Amino acid sequence: LEAWRENNPVPLEEKAETEVIGVEEAFTNRNLSATLREMEKSMKRNGIDFCAVMPVAPYVTFEDVKAASEKNPHIIPFTTIDFSAENPERKLLEDVKHGAKGLKIHPIIQKVRLDEARVYKILETWEQTGLPVLPHLGVAEYYPADKAWMDEPRNGEIEPFLKLTEAFPKINFIAGHGGNEFWETLLDTCADRKNVYMDTSMASTHSMRGFLKEWGSQRMLFASDWPWLRQDVAVALVEQEITSQKDKENVYYKNACNIMRTEL
Repeated sequence: LEAWRENNPVPLEEKAETEVIGVEEAFTNRNLSATLREMEKSMKRNGIDFCAVMPVAPYVTFEDVKAASEKNPHIIPFTTIDFSAENPERKLLEDVKHGAKGLKIHPIIQKVRLDEARVYKILETWEQTGLPVLPHLGVAEYYPADKAWMDEPRNGEIEPFLKLTEAFPKINFIAGHGGNEFWETLLDTCADRKNVYMDTSMASTHSMRGFLKEWGSQRMLFASDWPWLRQDVAVALVEQEITSQKDKENVYYKNACNIMRTEL
């Protein structure tokens, strides 16, 4: 790991950011820095050739991500559910026709529980696409106290996700952040659910080792959660914990290509 860090130095402004202005403001600034140009710079700096980008309606739409992918074909667009639409299912199928390679759901920011009837109804249609669904997992607050009404932290609990993966065995689900604080529950409960994958964003050394041992590299996907987290840290974790070149290839891109039904 130390050798990797020496060859991949973190820019000074990123090193000092949280120390200078504090964690909350640093995260806010990183969120605001999520421009196409900044993402391209980070990808180049960290040796990342392709990047799947997740919109979360109503703040970021499929059209936003699609526009970025037209400027840079190394961006792989996912789509998002507009829960205010009269027929969100039809819109999702149209998005797939226009290049969407998966579906992102953020139950906290979108204020929807994954076990709600409206989610099940939408996924009954999504199932026919054969493409993956990536829900956020983990209890978190995204807004300051005066705007706490804008999210629902408890919607990030794992139980609704587990129900969903059992109800739709033909859909490949990617457990956002590797289950986050619920990673041990995810690891044990979904050990035999071959339609459940984990992504490595926010993973720890303990969770990485656990998933690699119990699930194998075939159900692990590299992710960084940029710009909230740094891509160099996500790469360093994989390089530190996975020694087999074959396993690295699975995690970095082969598994993603398989479930997104695409070739890079």
